[in-house]
Amino acid sequence: MNSNQTLTVNFIRINVNPPNGGVVTTAGNTATAIANAEYWFIGWSGASTSENTTITLKMNSALMLTANFGQIISDSFTDSRDGQVYPTIKAGEQIWMAKNLNYMTGNNWCYNYADSNCVKYGRLYTWETAMSACPAGWRLPDAADWNILINTAGGWEIAGEKLKSQTGWDDKSDGSSGNGINAFGFSALPGGRNISLHTFYFYDIGSGGYWWSATIGDWDYAGWCRHLPVAWDMGNGTEITESCGQRVPPHMSAYEPEGTASVRCIKN
Repeated sequence: MNSNQTLTVNFIRINVNPPNGGVVTTAGNTATAIANAEYWFIGWSGASTSENTTITLKMNSALMLTANFGQIISDSFTDSRDGQVYPTIKAGEQIWMAKNLNYMTGNNWCYNYADSNCVKYGRLYTWETAMSACPAGWRLPDAADWNILINTAGGWEIAGEKLKSQTGWDDKSDGSSGNGINAFGFSALPGGRNISLHTFYFYDIGSGGYWWSATIGDWDYAGWCRHLPVAWDMGNGTEITESCGQRVPPHMSAYEPEGTASVRCIKN
């Protein structure tokens, strides 16, 4: 994400593209782009190429500035395997399910074995099961897919707030809300995970969401899941991180049992 830019202008013409995508407000020497419902802010063009919603202007020359917005297209998909209906969103060129997968297959569980948690948060899958859990025409997203979504949402440090649902998250330790603004309709919920299939230790429901990726990373850790916390010491709950994975043979041992995480499918 680009840092805040200062532009030197004495006359500025500000355009909005498309016209119904949002508005630009000015206050003093700043201009701020605000997306309308079902749109997201892409970035500025012309006098600035910043991806920040707010930029600083310094009057000294005539410039043209355009705030560019993309449309979020909402739809739904019915899984023919069990008839469950999933909301979907299209942001940029990606189409994502806007709800965690809740299809019973292979090794998967409801958090604390409660069916109501599967209904709300989806099922928790092992990585091996997650790799083939999505319906035909959809797939488990890889690291590149996640990175595109995160960059679309403004980068690792702020994407979490935009992807989180507006309800369902625990409060932060300071008492402030841990909910997000759900700017893309992604509706990320804190479904937690379990760390071991031997002990079935479930944790983090209400405060953390974990989603598998299809990518095998460093040291043969499979799945490098994306973790979205309510808030950690390292941030304020707006960040999203790569924080968990599963060792795969030959590096996995009996002391490194596989865990589970949520699945969010992306369209092929």
